[in-house]
Amino acid sequence: MEYSSQRVNNRPGKDSPIFRNIIPLLVLAIFSMGLSGQFYEYGQDPATIRWNHFSSEHYQVIYPRGLDSLAMNFADNMEYYYPFQAEVLDHKHGKLPLVFHNESSFSNGVFVWAPKRLEVFTNPDPNGYAQDWMTQLALHEGRHAVQISKLNQGVGKTLSVIAGEQAVGLLSGLLPLWYLEGDAVDAETRFSYTGRGRLPSFEMGMKAILLEQEQRYNFSKAILGSYRDHVPNHYELGYLMVRFGRRTYGDSFWTDMEDFVARKPFLVVPSWFAMRKYGVKSKRELYQSTLDLYEDHWKGTFSKRDPVPVRNWSEPGQKHYTSYRFPQWIGDTLLIALKEGIDQIPEFVTIGLDGTEKRVFRPGFMNSGRFSYSSGLIVWDEWVPDIRWSNRNFSQIRVFNLEENRVRNLGSGTRYYSPAISKGGEHIVAIEQQSDYSFHLVILDMEGNLKHSVRAPGNQFIQHPHWMEEDSAIVVTLTGKSGKYLYKYSMDRETWSEIFNSGYEDISHPVVKDKQIFFSATFSGIDNIYRFNLENQQLYRVSSAHFGAFEPGINPGSGSLSYADYHADGYRAVTQTVEEEYMVEIPEGEYAAEQLDSDPTPGERTIIDGAAHTVPGTYTPKPYRKLFHAVNIHSWLPLYFDYMNPEAALNPEDLPVSLGATLLTQNLLSTITGMVGYEYRDKMHFLHSGVILKGRIPVIDLGLNVGGLPLVHKIDAADNVPVNPDRFTFTSTCYIPLRLNTGKYITRLQPLIGYSYSTDIFPNENRTGYETGLHRFVTRFNFSSYLRMGRKDILPRLGITAFATYRNAPFNAFNFGSLSIAGGAIYLPGPLKHQTIRLRHVVQVQHPERYLFNNDISLPRGMVDILGLEMKLYSADYSFPVAYPDFNIGPVIYITRIRGNLWADYLAGRDILIREPQQELTDKNYYSVGADILADLHFLRIFFPVSIGGRLAWLPQTGEWKPEFLFTVDLF
Repeated sequence: MEYSSQRVNNRPGKDSPIFRNIIPLLVLAIFSMGLSGQFYEYGQDPATIRWNHFSSEHYQVIYPRGLDSLAMNFADNMEYYYPFQAEVLDHKHGKLPLVFHNESSFSNGVFVWAPKRLEVFTNPDPNGYAQDWMTQLALHEGRHAVQISKLNQGVGKTLSVIAGEQAVGLLSGLLPLWYLEGDAVDAETRFSYTGRGRLPSFEMGMKAILLEQEQRYNFSKAILGSYRDHVPNHYELGYLMVRFGRRTYGDSFWTDMEDFVARKPFLVVPSWFAMRKYGVKSKRELYQSTLDLYEDHWKGTFSKRDPVPVRNWSEPGQKHYTSYRFPQWIGDTLLIALKEGIDQIPEFVTIGLDGTEKRVFRPGFMNSGRFSYSSGLIVWDEWVPDIRWSNRNFSQIRVFNLEENRVRNLGSGTRYYSPAISKGGEHIVAIEQQSDYSFHLVILDMEGNLKHSVRAPGNQFIQHPHWMEEDSAIVVTLTGKSGKYLYKYSMDRETWSEIFNSGYEDISHPVVKDKQIFFSATFSGIDNIYRFNLENQQLYRVSSAHFGAFEPGINPGSGSLSYADYHADGYRAVTQTVEEEYMVEIPEGEYAAEQLDSDPTPGERTIIDGAAHTVPGTYTPKPYRKLFHAVNIHSWLPLYFDYMNPEAALNPEDLPVSLGATLLTQNLLSTITGMVGYEYRDKMHFLHSGVILKGRIPVIDLGLNVGGLPLVHKIDAADNVPVNPDRFTFTSTCYIPLRLNTGKYITRLQPLIGYSYSTDIFPNENRTGYETGLHRFVTRFNFSSYLRMGRKDILPRLGITAFATYRNAPFNAFNFGSLSIAGGAIYLPGPLKHQTIRLRHVVQVQHPERYLFNNDISLPRGMVDILGLEMKLYSADYSFPVAYPDFNIGPVIYITRIRGNLWADYLAGRDILIREPQQELTDKNYYSVGADILADLHFLRIFFPVSIGGRLAWLPQTGEWKPEFLFTVDLF
């Protein structure tokens, strides 16, 4: 039995530390910026969907059959706003693909370049403001289309000729993310009577930080976030900065920045040079000037507040940003709320008068974020994945019984949102958002059976239902093209009737007691709780919050009010009495905006009003044949880079590119991705190709490579085996990525089979010579289930993983036997928050003939080149955060977290291959202990983080200390 193997060619390595680390890191930063932002795949739709398409002047619209009217109306919207979007940024783009997805339960829109397309998820936001969802998408994503396509000019255009669409995608990384999203929010605000820029809650986070905290965040922290503090996202800050730039310097301030990026990317930070043209020394200065303006304005409005006395039930002086949402009365001395924050995952808690908290239950991913309580029951809606298709998922109602401490699912495959339980605890009302873009009010019994369903009047979007009139009627909010309304549905009469019209002011979460409807609204320029009297039709402001009051609840006995009161440390659960002396009557139409630039200009009003009179286009839908559109070549490169396996290519020990050429394809439905590449390396020619097919239940990954020298396994080292640089390899993998519904746990299952062939050279069966060709097979099973992770968690706090693999080469059994490996890990919480103990055990067994397979098992850290017939690995890790420094070195490095890991590995080996002084098999055990230290940081204020650190391993058997450089980049 022989175990030696030899590859004829060994690729020379770079021993210089500069080559090994510094230069590759710079290349990695550039490549990762482009890859993570542009080679983007949101997922796949079910294979059973049939598609249509049509063309407008500037868009090719691809959509599921049956959505013709929705798709055409959206195209009309996009075309109407197109010239105004183009004028703002002084650019007109060519025709762009636009793809609809209608079977997702979440709400989103995505604009991607490489391949360029706009992806529209038609399901409206369950908590959307007073804006039609499809209009919102047309404005926001339409602006992204103009922003990114504007980079296809000057040097950007030249680079596009050289590298295809990926060139513009790469250049977009030079535009700050806060600008891209802030400018898109500005578009939705300027060209409508709503838009997030007019929402008080949108500026609330920054306002509270500036007025309640002692100091501002530095610019790096403000745009890149923090593990220590709550930081408003890049949409919120971005809008303020973009708006400040426009009001101070005009539209040209931002168009010039885009022009500089497109025409002078060689300046490395072209946006800096663009701002200098206007006397702005840096983005940091722009940030400080923005906050100066808004802080002065907010201080003035804040001084006019007339606070109403409230009782704070939640824990005072929270160390970490923590929110208590939807506080509701259980009795006069107990509240129940949804607790969430930067330091924990969401959970339902009860809160006593003395502030004592008790965890009730941890839900999964909540779609609307809302829950309802009555008669000892909690109901909420929860996101449920489709077992296979990422672009199809559901919204399911769950019920938790406090007395029985038991949770139940109501139905399956549903699209129910914002459930509310009746006062008697016998029925649930919810909103059904169907995949054909129709909206229904549904009544369910406590087993989930549908008792009644009624379509929304005018198919307007329904939100936040609540029972009224002793469970004989239901109040909801309706959103249409003319703003928001309160509507009532009478169960007895089965009729809809309008209660209140708020226009374009946002109203949400109505609750009813007797003839009074309480809801949160934006009438005072910040969100407050209001009461609408059904008898005299009068509107009163009840609360007077510093920054915002939301999600009212009513004590059924005393009539006291509960709500979530926002502050810089999070939403607080507060209560107040409803007394006439604190109420302020609001005459109809007398609403005060607190937002700067809240009123549209006359020109903007003309644009907004003109949208209601859009002339419908004439479109001719045709079937969209997936087969005919399978190939969509979008990018290329006059170098070779392994796009099909970027994580392997982006290795910090070597440059990721070689001489050659690469051609890329990805169809617009993201079901087929492929690559063809030529590489010249080590004075040899290589041809690489690969394709991944994701359009059916199994994913099929195929790869074919030609070139280079084959592997040669010699009988005798002195044998002369002639070889040619024409090695041929073929790989095929078939797997099914399955995701199971397990609530607060994320559970995945993936069976896999694979086959590979290579023209490597091995001794023939009789050992009289050599033969060419090796067929290998693999079967693998992966399973994982772990508790959803919070913002600060490094590893899951609770979970398990398991896997099993079998490899063999049946047509070369006289050389290779088989390899079997199985193992798993458990994750347990450490003694403190965000600490995890991971325990692993893996067993690998080989039954070889002449040669061993390469290891599937992980070796003890710090060790290499261990092969054996049977190996058992025992491993323990203790992972923990060390500090959250939020430390920056100018614009170059911003460190958000330092984390550590203590570990110990033990490998029990039977029949281990020992090569020196002579080849033999012997039983031998190996062990190592060590520590890792890593910093999570951002380079050059690039949004995507990297982790850099080191490992020090100690090998007790030899007394060796082995240092190792650690580097990871979060690509996707």
